[in-house]
Amino acid sequence: VLGTCGLIVVAALLQGEFQLPADAVLEGKMQRVVAAPIGGFLVSASVRAGDTVRKGELMATLDDSDLQLELGKLNGQLQKSRREYREALSSNDKVKVRVISAQIDQAVAEMELAQQQLQKITLVAPFDSVVIEGDLSQLLGSPVERGDMLFKLAPLEGYRIVLKVDERLISFVQVGQKGMLALSSMSDRKFKLTVQKITAVAKAENKKNIFRVEASLDHA
Repeated sequence: VLGTCGLIVVAALLQGEFQLPADAVLEGKMQRVVAAPIGGFLVSASVRAGDTVRKGELMATLDDSDLQLELGKLNGQLQKSRREYREALSSNDKVKVRVISAQIDQAVAEMELAQQQLQKITLVAPFDSVVIEGDLSQLLGSPVERGDMLFKLAPLEGYRIVLKVDERLISFVQVGQKGMLALSSMSDRKFKLTVQKITAVAKAENKKNIFRVEASLDHA
């Protein structure tokens, strides 16, 4: 009896290490989408997911033939309106002068818009980043609509760890807890992390409910 009581007391007081495993995802704290500025056809795509790009580096280009035709058409209309404007001035037709003057202003505005769109058909990296989504190498020549996502970028610095913790284990997790991160691509190294945030809502993934837990690397 004394031995049993002693075992119970030891089991109640003895502390050991409890390991909580969870799948982890490395993601950028900020993500930015590079979308198609205008509708058109994809001419080239020089980067894809996994590539590192520098600010101003070319990523993709769209076909400019339609815009060039539109610009030529507007330029012809503008020259015609200017000739008619001079003729109206010479004949002192004030009503016609006002009408043609408005037409000239409209043509100039439409040409400026077309020129701005021409400048946007070349897509460049807005900052030093890594491409985390987007592989257009198999879609050259295909049409894209304005607003279509072409690439998703994350900055080269500033990452967070997202832990996918099973709902049966989430009660053991607290903000400020320390942990170790082991990456499949760097299995010989482990990185210290600290829990920063725990989501209050679970979601289903791979036939189980998981909580999203965000953590930061202590020494990235």
